[in-house]
Amino acid sequence: MRYLEIHDRGWHDDYFIVRDELPASVDATLLPIRHRFWERCRIYGEDGSLWRFEPVDAPKRTFVLWLKAVTLNPRYPLRRSYHRIGEYDFRDLRATMQARLGALIAELGLTREDEERLESEENLESEEKLANAQTFDDIVQAVRDFLPNRRPVLL
Repeated sequence: MRYLEIHDRGWHDDYFIVRDELPASVDATLLPIRHRFWERCRIYGEDGSLWRFEPVDAPKRTFVLWLKAVTLNPRYPLRRSYHRIGEYDFRDLRATMQARLGALIAELGLTREDEERLESEENLESEEKLANAQTFDDIVQAVRDFLPNRRPVLL
């Protein structure tokens, strides 16, 4: 079963990951760990299940951790414990992704008029695909179609 992991970083850009399974461990840098990124993450299962995770062994929030995070920001293996928190309605997932896609489109302000026109046409097509999405796969494909040439996003 596939999962759509949505991270709302708040202090940085959002990102999305499509996973074939829920990983037992991931590598993360210390800065997002210090900001407790898992508190702003939701995982949507292809079957309608809604999940969240907590780290099993995250480092304690200390001054030394803060100092390492803002100066070196090294990678840290983070084991995860998953908790099913309920079910989601497909329309809610679609609305969530439409809002995030709209925010991404707003970030792409271009200066030249012809680039803006071309960008608007592509953006409208992606928004339309997402608005017409009827399945989990449709949502994943609409986001993939929009993002590959824009910026690195793990999908």
